[in-house]
Amino acid sequence: MSGLVGFTTSLAPDRRRDRLAVEGMRDLLSDPGRPPEPAYLADGVAAAALASAVGPDWSQPFAAGDVVVWLDGEILAAAELQSGARHGAEAIATGYQASGGFEFLARSDGMFAAVVLDRRRRRLFLVADRLGMRFLFWRASGGQLAWSSELKAFLELPGFSARLDREAVSHFVAAGYHQGDETWFADVHLLGPGTVLAYDLNENTLAMHRYWTPDAIRSIAGKIDVPELIEELHRRLTAAVERTCEGNHRIGVLLSGGLDSRAILASLPPAHAQVPVVTFGTRDCVDFKLASRAAAIRKNPHHLHLLTASNWLAGRVEAVWRTDGLVSLLHTHPSSGLDELRSAMDVNLSGLYLDTTLGGAYLFYEPDQPEWWALLNRGRRSIRAGMRVSEPWIDHRAPGLDHRLIELAMAIPPELRMGWTIYRRMLLKAFPRYYRTIGWQRSGLPVWAPWALTGVRLMADKVHDRIRRSLGMPGYDWRQYADYPSWLRLEPGRSFARKLLSDRDALYVEHVPRESALADLDLHLSGKEYRHEHLGRILTLEIWMRQLAALGA
Repeated sequence: MSGLVGFTTSLAPDRRRDRLAVEGMRDLLSDPGRPPEPAYLADGVAAAALASAVGPDWSQPFAAGDVVVWLDGEILAAAELQSGARHGAEAIATGYQASGGFEFLARSDGMFAAVVLDRRRRRLFLVADRLGMRFLFWRASGGQLAWSSELKAFLELPGFSARLDREAVSHFVAAGYHQGDETWFADVHLLGPGTVLAYDLNENTLAMHRYWTPDAIRSIAGKIDVPELIEELHRRLTAAVERTCEGNHRIGVLLSGGLDSRAILASLPPAHAQVPVVTFGTRDCVDFKLASRAAAIRKNPHHLHLLTASNWLAGRVEAVWRTDGLVSLLHTHPSSGLDELRSAMDVNLSGLYLDTTLGGAYLFYEPDQPEWWALLNRGRRSIRAGMRVSEPWIDHRAPGLDHRLIELAMAIPPELRMGWTIYRRMLLKAFPRYYRTIGWQRSGLPVWAPWALTGVRLMADKVHDRIRRSLGMPGYDWRQYADYPSWLRLEPGRSFARKLLSDRDALYVEHVPRESALADLDLHLSGKEYRHEHLGRILTLEIWMRQLAALGA
């Protein structure tokens, strides 16, 4: 993971002050020892970056004539986007020089954020990838624009006040993630998906526009040849996976018992067919059992990182800091296994957005919101944010974000996507060895099983759970790879939660009544109700506020 920080300076900058400020911002970025790039102090801009974790060997910033580019993340197949480009920064520079804008990025693949300086026109641009999956935060105040890949870096920005946004806090406590462009801080925003923020260095004015929106996708019209559609989806998925294998990096897969990571494993090109796979969970969880069977097909080396009641908390407080508190500590699953991940791979091929687009998982996620709302809120602000836990150690590429694949998937009528209909048919047709006999973590049954049978199975599980709870026994969900409800009732989780929430100097009480939090804790610890998700969010809020306070925020 690389990282960007910077701010615009006055026409008569104080170079020593600006250097100290921008290097202080850079030094707060999450970094496992990656060397910093030299700070840039010219043209009314102070900027700095960390060296990239993946991609060709090039230094930040990349300059082409009067255009200077800083890049966090990567553009895949950069030479396809701009002929001859050796990496994403060069593709952005040459594409901007040729067109004077960024509309060419509508055909880009990869998760990236960029800062582009046009020295001749005295304009600065902040650029997000099509779906905003590489976060870039910004703040405009007092005639200055500032940006950073991580929220915490703003603490070193001169004149910055870390005032929490009460509505954003409320959204996080209620749902576990922020919405839209909001962040913890009242005057700091997340750059939107497919968005360019243009800043005029002479006039100190900004404007934003979208170079790509989901509205550009048109539904398939007329009669659909389903077998042909399945073949085309298979072709595009295979091509997307192959594209994410580019470079001389150690590819790996975080493999679960779900559909998506297994589809990526099955789609790997021959040169990467036996990449290592890693599964997080308890030794008896269904994820590990199903992932083991999938890995055995081509004899992929399979590693289990064991999660237990005694080790699940390891590294989670640090993970809150690393992710800027954007993810509940109950969802920072790889925290205790980062060294194992790094020893196995440089790049994980993630299943992000496969089941949500091909499977239609978000079609009816929010009754009053369109599907894209859930994709760009829960999908982006929660699931994608969770991947930041491991990004200082490994990077992630997501074949499901490939623009050719996602634009076909989202054009398929809802009646073919809902209930994973077309997705399941494609998986069975394309990869029968991986899906015909190996079950699905969601139901325990293969994906060809009728929904009625799946419904009976899930209902039986609910009855079983209720009987256990009525007898005073802890509930049990065999579909889960971690038993956070029980682990929070056991040591050390029990004391950890009690100590933080009952501390008389607790900071979360500015936003959540102490009596309410402790009542939820008592209900959960008694086994009467499940309140672990809500408690995890309040604990995350408390930890994040303490971490900010420790730096004088």
